[in-house]
Amino acid sequence: MWDLTPGQRIRRVELHARYGGSGQGGISPSATTPNVLCFTDPRIGIQYGYEDKPAPDGTFHYAGEGQTGDQTMTRGNRAIFQHASDGRALRLFEGAKGTVTYVGEFFMENLEYVRRQASDEERMVFVFHLRRISEPLPAPQAPSLGTAYREANEDHEFGPPKQPPPPDPDAFGAGNRSHRKLQNGLARLVRANGLEPLSSVLSGPDYDLAWLPGPGRLVVVEVKSTTDRNEIRQLRLGLGQVLDYRSALERPDRDVTPVLYVERRPMDIRWERLTRAVGVVLCWPDAEDRLGLTAREG
Repeated sequence: MWDLTPGQRIRRVELHARYGGSGQGGISPSATTPNVLCFTDPRIGIQYGYEDKPAPDGTFHYAGEGQTGDQTMTRGNRAIFQHASDGRALRLFEGAKGTVTYVGEFFMENLEYVRRQASDEERMVFVFHLRRISEPLPAPQAPSLGTAYREANEDHEFGPPKQPPPPDPDAFGAGNRSHRKLQNGLARLVRANGLEPLSSVLSGPDYDLAWLPGPGRLVVVEVKSTTDRNEIRQLRLGLGQVLDYRSALERPDRDVTPVLYVERRPMDIRWERLTRAVGVVLCWPDAEDRLGLTAREG
């Protein structure tokens, strides 16, 4: 009998002692209970050309197993693909080692087999579209806003895209590296001010960074790299994203400050007027005093 509820934390070794499955790997079919245990850690996937992430249609895109070469429909991948016909529940956890967090029960709604670039290797990867099965969620609590900040890897080498680039330039190449450098720099500045930066969790919106500046207050940030050519598109995209984060996170007892943090001051001053009009703080490196952050790195 399954007795974990969404949001509950458990050591992975204890999880497998209760429900079976291997303590290694991201997909762990159990031979002793009717479950397929799936683990997601965004710090790992990017190294192999994929990232597990929520999709706009409400599904969760979960990459298959196999870290080199084209992935094949074997072992864990086959367990996910056949979970319904095998009578197994698909259980998703955030984290891969130590203590993990149960996200909930999902089912496979769709499947893609797509080409991805991982460092110097181009390969085919399964992307399972998972949809949550309705389960009671725990009462919202401050810790569910995010988890300890995950340092973004600024040095990862991104190969050139093999297809038209996605709408967000921060999804690949130089834009992605600039985005991560900006994000990490702001996180360090938050820490220098005696605050603890947060990273998003699967149960909430996919923001870049957040922190709690005081009781009943939350700052949530969307980071955008910008160039002369993409500045308008990036500002439009980032503004919509951060307004969505505010809508998802605000509560009667919580004041949410949405922040759009960009690489440089926008060339057109109208963006400062527009963001101010909708309650968004627009800032960039050396303008973090707009966020009440004053400590600087040496």
